[in-house]
Amino acid sequence: SRSAHGAWMAYSGDAVASEEAFDTSGVKVRELPELGGGAAVATRPFKAGQRVFRERALVIAPAPTNLARLRAYCQLAEPERRQLREHFWSEAPSVRCAATAACRPGEASGDSAAEVLAALRDEGQEFLELSEVEAVIRVWNLNAYDSALAPLACKVSHSCAPNVSICVDAEAGAIVATACRDIAAEESLGSWYFQDTGLWWMGADVRRAMFETDRGFLCGCARCLGPDVCRALPCDACGAQGKVVPAGFPAPGSTSAVPTGWRCGACGRESVSGDALRGAAEAELVPRVLLELRPPRGTPKASKEELVALAADVRMKLGDHHWAAAGAALVLHFRCRPPGGGLDPFSTACGCKFLGWLLDRQLPLPPAGVVRTPISLAIDCAAWLGRVDGAATGLRPS
Repeated sequence: SRSAHGAWMAYSGDAVASEEAFDTSGVKVRELPELGGGAAVATRPFKAGQRVFRERALVIAPAPTNLARLRAYCQLAEPERRQLREHFWSEAPSVRCAATAACRPGEASGDSAAEVLAALRDEGQEFLELSEVEAVIRVWNLNAYDSALAPLACKVSHSCAPNVSICVDAEAGAIVATACRDIAAEESLGSWYFQDTGLWWMGADVRRAMFETDRGFLCGCARCLGPDVCRALPCDACGAQGKVVPAGFPAPGSTSAVPTGWRCGACGRESVSGDALRGAAEAELVPRVLLELRPPRGTPKASKEELVALAADVRMKLGDHHWAAAGAALVLHFRCRPPGGGLDPFSTACGCKFLGWLLDRQLPLPPAGVVRTPISLAIDCAAWLGRVDGAATGLRPS
């Protein structure tokens, strides 16, 4: 069905797809405190590329706005509205975050909870109260995939090493999870929540800070709690061949917010906080690299000379194995191209440097969408190198 505003979709019977088309038998929900409570777990093994579940959506809003989502909510029957409020996570995080920004007192974004309530009351939804509107906004922002809500899909945790990719089939009213690598029985399911796919190859400290800003809590996935190979620094004890790596962050709920220690894989040296000078350099240089990776609109961009100097500074102070060195090379690849946007030897070399660093990290294989930038970069560099090789071959005497 659909309201006059085109604001909702609800599914039942043969309206869109038969119940036989939905299958969640390979997944169950278990209490996993380390993941914040109830989490989706595989009940049997799955191979990469195999469908893990296809779940009937409770509701799908046609647009990712709070007003469109509340209109969809209002068109649900009362039992479904109660299910949305009570089954899905809706507790406000303890810190300010983007997911609950619309619920802040005095917020005037055009789509805040108070503004949505006023618009819906003008449309005749007199039963709504502000507290209910705020709860529904939190439910959607903390549980939805795109603008779809489903009871099982919302239990798929975020993971920085995801084992499933999730897509919404709005026409069929379904949320589909597909294994992006082999999954063992009893393994918890994790998908990639972030819109910013570049975070996948950055340090756990950056990912966790972004997750807290976006969702209001810290990531507790296995990758964030394990050794952070993207944040490797040179070992001052054994020389350039050694890399000091953070051992991992404490589990969520711990009183500590810093890595549990640093260790060199070559000489075995361990320290609580790593090298103080390199730590200070990391605190200075990482924000600068992030700024160049995501330059604010309307601000002057750094010149090629300034970007080259930044990349050299990062390599000198943090070494070649830290993600910031790779990030600086990526900036040079995209921002220092010749007029017209094509590649040249310098931009191609920078792109290949980033790709080489990424391959050396041997990170868990993510869904293709998460690595679309590296894939596109690899195709561009390979095409340029192929043209150069072809031109050189044509010049050789037979």
